[in-house]
Parts: sequence; C-alpha cells; structure tokens
Amino acid sequence: MHLTQSQLAEGISSRTTLSSLENNKTDITTSILFAYLERMNVSIQEYLFYFNDSTNTEKELATKYFYDNVIKRRDLEIKERILDYQSKYKNSKDFLH
Repeated sequence: MHLTQSQLAEGISSRTTLSSLENNKTDITTSILFAYLERMNVSIQEYLFYFNDSTNTEKELATKYFYDNVIKRRDLEIKERILDYQSKYKNSKDFLH
C-alpha cells in the first residue's frame, strides 16, 4: 500500500506526529497505532512480527506449540472416536445413524 504520511495520518493524528513516531521521537496511544494499522490493512500480529525483527515472541511460540500439540491432537482424537462409534453402530438403530 502506498500512502503518504498525510494520507495515513488523515483523521487519526497530525502528519508531524506520524513523522515523529517513524523517527522514534514520540510515543503514541494504542488507539492511534491501531488506527494506522487498520488504514494500512496490517493486523496487530503482523505488526508485532515486524516490530520484533521478523521473529515470534516466546509467548507466541508457546501458544503455537500448545495449539499444535494439545488442541489439534485433542480434536483429532475426538474425530477418531466419533468415526469409530459411527462405524460400530452404522447398521444399528441404537444411535449415531
């Protein structure tokens, strides 16, 4: 996306505030940051990835590990149990037709 500073800042902050931020000369509120990111169509996750020199934080890595190794595995086990029950009772009128 090719926005000028004025286009990015319009309705959010002054162009000088944006320029100062880009030059690490000022801090901004999270609401201003989120407004900039929304205008640029950048998610907070993408921003944090770039902000952290294109690396994931320890918390993000732990969350991904937990999701991949606990949540996905649990969901797969549940799906396998359901398929097993369906195959056992396929021709039965008891349940799970």
